Amino acid sequence: MSNKILTMDQVAELREYGISFMHPEDEIKYNLAGDSALSGTTASNGLPAFLLQSITPKALEVLTQQLNFDRIAEPRKVGEWTDSRIGVPVIEMVGSVSAYGDYTRNSTSTANTDIVYRDTYDFEDTLKMGTKEAETMARMPNVNWKSTKMASVATAIKQEFNRVGFFGKDGKDIYGLLTDPSLPAAETPKVKWSTLTPDLLVAAVIDLYKETNIAMANNIELGSSEFILITHPDLITAFSTPNQYGLTAQVLLEKFFQSKIEFIFDNGYKDTSGIVTVQFILKKVNGEPTVINAFTDLYRAHNLVQYTSHYEQKVSAATAGAVIQYPQAIRTVVGA
Repeated sequence: MSNKILTMDQVAELREYGISFMHPEDEIKYNLAGDSALSGTTASNGLPAFLLQSITPKALEVLTQQLNFDRIAEPRKVGEWTDSRIGVPVIEMVGSVSAYGDYTRNSTSTANTDIVYRDTYDFEDTLKMGTKEAETMARMPNVNWKSTKMASVATAIKQEFNRVGFFGKDGKDIYGLLTDPSLPAAETPKVKWSTLTPDLLVAAVIDLYKETNIAMANNIELGSSEFILITHPDLITAFSTPNQYGLTAQVLLEKFFQSKIEFIFDNGYKDTSGIVTVQFILKKVNGEPTVINAFTDLYRAHNLVQYTSHYEQKVSAATAGAVIQYPQAIRTVVGA
């Protein structure tokens, strides 16, 4: 495999996405983007060169893959990793038109901007590699042990972003999609969704759409707007059971929403008491995301530290959780 070398411009670009290195010059010198195992090569500071990788394609792939929260919220880097509190701009487009006249100036369209302030939550994981372990694995064909371990760290970080995105962080001014106090009051169904026939289940979802459309001043257009319905896997059977004509609720809803609805089944949508939650979400409003995944750091590789017989490297990240720009574009049902 040919070497892949990160240029300083590429390192700067990664930093814009929240991926940072303590010593970016090392990224170039030691060919840090290469995903092939580097055998026995030793850097000038005495460390095996392959251990100096701060990020690998496998770890980048993990960091950029979409978990369930990513499918709902648009990622947005806000502030710097030194910030303990950040301001997230929230945009609302407003305007109207009137009949044309040569001497009239009746309507003016504009955009309103508000600043939502949130704490940041810094968290970390540590990659460890024993000296003998490193030398042994470096000589094994088709095995990049450092890359695998790094991907494991990246997975833990990604999963924490996902968890905070849904539930927020206790003790901090950080909210999740399920806990944001700005959301409209949750509804309680008269009949559990799991017991509804396919046709009644379709009707229940369409009712949520109608409520959302009213809240959005009847400005939602079917066929161009995108929607998300997220709930617990317990309701998969309800959505996939056919009616007397062989059509499931999911198929019927996809037809109603003109293939512009995405179904997400997430284990976090059932609490410890067994209560299932459903959320119906208009994904964007006038091109702006309903939910923002706000963060200051997606992945920060710290110094590689050498001990007597092992190496350690801390990796950190920081999130501000979910910032909901349009709470009225979300409907929540608790007890489905």
